Amino acid sequence: MTDIPAQPLPQPAADDAADPAPARDTDGGSAGSLVPIAFTGSGAEYFGIWIVNLLLMILTLGLYYPWARVRKLKYFASSTEIGGYPMHFNGVPRRMFGGFVVAALAFLIYTFGEFIHPLVSTLAFVSFALLWPWLLRAALRFRLAKTDWRGVPLAFRGSLRDAYLSLLPGFAVLACLALLGGAFGTWQPTVDVSDPRELIEEPGFWLTASLGLALLLAIPLLLPWLHFRLTRYRQSHYGFTSLTSRFTASLGDFYRAYLKTGLVGLLALGLAVATLGFLVLLVYGLESMQQSDAMHGALLASIPIMIGLLVLLWQVFRAFFETVLFNLVWGSTEAQGLQLYADLSFWRVLGVRLLNMVLIMLTIGLYTPFAIVAITRLKLHALSLASSTDLDALVGEAASGRLSAASDAAADLFDLDIGL
Repeated sequence: MTDIPAQPLPQPAADDAADPAPARDTDGGSAGSLVPIAFTGSGAEYFGIWIVNLLLMILTLGLYYPWARVRKLKYFASSTEIGGYPMHFNGVPRRMFGGFVVAALAFLIYTFGEFIHPLVSTLAFVSFALLWPWLLRAALRFRLAKTDWRGVPLAFRGSLRDAYLSLLPGFAVLACLALLGGAFGTWQPTVDVSDPRELIEEPGFWLTASLGLALLLAIPLLLPWLHFRLTRYRQSHYGFTSLTSRFTASLGDFYRAYLKTGLVGLLALGLAVATLGFLVLLVYGLESMQQSDAMHGALLASIPIMIGLLVLLWQVFRAFFETVLFNLVWGSTEAQGLQLYADLSFWRVLGVRLLNMVLIMLTIGLYTPFAIVAITRLKLHALSLASSTDLDALVGEAASGRLSAASDAAADLFDLDIGL
């Protein structure tokens, strides 16, 4: 992928996991050693956890969700090995229940508030938007503080001020777009809309058309900017012992990722439409298409083909964007002496996604846990970590108490998980 800042380093063989081979930087000098990343879980193991969680959530009308989430996070953490050492998640369900209640109440008030008063839903949305940066930071702090590697907890060190500076501009833009959308939706023409000459002379037509065009252009133009600000805040504040991550991707990288995905989507859509037209003509012939009955039959027969092509188009679009974004985000995340490399393959992601989709449909959803494990394994095995720092020394310092974790201790008291 062109979005990766450097070529991915090869994964070491399993026999070399205890003594990683040295990695080389682009200048030929030693860049440190490879720390292998692996996922050891299986679909069969996770199926047992998933089916019990599903049944208990149904029986408790969703109230079991925090406990189900803890079981899932514990399994995936313990199945993720870095340098041969598994990670651990030590979150407590009752702490996560508080975040679940906050999110559920916000959703219920927003959904049913309009039955009480039209302003209730609006106030609920605005309040939740204003609280969102705090909730996001609280969730990240809680999740990482409860996750450890080799007995040393991870951390999220982003400040509340940075959270608001990163996210509030995006909410302000979205609020302006919502106002434009409201103004666009309230305009009602007083003339016959089937006559273009009367319509363009209607008062407010050009203003409404301008608002609609502004909305149409603003969303794709602003989405990469909003996505970049959120990702930069999250990826720039991961902590482990004395190390804090930094994010090296630029805003231009995100615009290029979105542009490439859009071009792939348009190409796939064009191919799907051309294929559909070709198949219809091939089956029924050009002459039979002149008869109304044959035309009607051709259109009916083309519906399942069209649905299949649209599903395939969505999977291609999704897999490409997922691959580009994964390689961009994780390939641009580093810390002092540590560098992640991402080499996720679009074709492998597409193959796994298509196989998962077919098997989930054939098993009426029972293949879902196997699908989750398959895509998780594929992504983790696409990562490699080059280290030029002594991780054993860092872990030893943290274990001996020479590195204070006081700045992250507040996560045990004030932070919560909202299911992110």
